[in-house]
Amino acid sequence: MGILNIRQGPRSGGTAFRFLHHHVGSPEGVFRPPRTNLSSVLRQRPGVSFKGAEVKKIRVKAGRADGVVLDDGEEIAAPTVISGADPKRTLLELADSGWLDPELARAIQHVRCRGVAARITFDSSLQKNTVFAPSLDYLERAYDEAKHARVPERPYLEAHSTPLGTEVHLQYVPHLHGAKDDLVATVRRFLPGLENAKVGSILGPADLEREEGWPEGQPYHAELALDQALWMRPLPELAQYRTPIQGLWLCGPATHPGGGIAGAAGYNCAQAILRETN
Repeated sequence: MGILNIRQGPRSGGTAFRFLHHHVGSPEGVFRPPRTNLSSVLRQRPGVSFKGAEVKKIRVKAGRADGVVLDDGEEIAAPTVISGADPKRTLLELADSGWLDPELARAIQHVRCRGVAARITFDSSLQKNTVFAPSLDYLERAYDEAKHARVPERPYLEAHSTPLGTEVHLQYVPHLHGAKDDLVATVRRFLPGLENAKVGSILGPADLEREEGWPEGQPYHAELALDQALWMRPLPELAQYRTPIQGLWLCGPATHPGGGIAGAAGYNCAQAILRETN
């Protein structure tokens, strides 16, 4: 858990912090937080609507966000815009970065968000969830390979059953790695029961960036390193969920407390908005 989704080994600084972080909000003995059911709850509430569209632009007038422009050209006016996208995309691409201080814009550009894992799904299910990480030395050697942009021959693997089959987390995979067949062969070599299973999908970091919107394939949008955590997440200037553009807020996993604690960033952002508007 201390090295999940970060390009560090178990002996790197901050891994104990991340290990504890992933336990927050989880029942005793559970190493994975529950998935949030917020979407399904909201869909049942009156006055809440969902629209399947991509936001192309956040409108900003006189330093204040006043709505969004969708990919079909529709404009939706709103006094408050809350973004779950990563800070770089929100502030440097969707909004007009000209409203930001140049030093802040430069700092946002350099938020670390390196993706290090591939996600592979198989049609058949394992009998139980599995983690393949025999020792600290094993994980450290896998990390050593990652430092040289190579996929380790003996990677860190996690597999769990889903309604659609088995999903495997394979770490460490470079962002632009392309030999996907090798990844499948590696999984089959270490996880018994998947030798003859049909592959549903193979998503490396670059694929996850394209399909899930994760910058560089990083699911937390910003690495959960000590210098990008707590009051510095993702940057001290953005740590309270508000942005320098009035009415524009951040609520994604790049904000405190970060990915791995379901719904916490969104809840904290909502509380901050209520305190400012009431």
